[in-house]
Amino acid sequence: MRSALVSSVLAAIQAPTLEVRDYDGELVGRVDRAGAAELLERGWADPIGEHSVKYLKLREKAPWKPLAKSWRGGSNTTRAVRADRTCKTYGAGQLMGNPKLLREHQKV
Repeated sequence: MRSALVSSVLAAIQAPTLEVRDYDGELVGRVDRAGAAELLERGWADPIGEHSVKYLKLREKAPWKPLAKSWRGGSNTTRAVRADRTCKTYGAGQLMGNPKLLREHQKV
């Protein structure tokens, strides 16, 4: 019975992928139809939308953990590019370009 309900819910989906949001409404990622069916069958998500499914909302009991972010909201693995003493345009330690766009991987 539950698989019939999942099939009817997914039949209304037109897009090849579907947004997945956590129980607070924050976007987690996207899944294809097979992934959406699995989330619904396991009882980890609820379809949201009146006439068609707009996105899947994860339940609080879903085994999902948010991705780690730094306190600034960015990645823990990259940093803004800074000039070294060989740069003729920028002084040593000065940010080069847009720090949100010009990034480098941090040394491990």
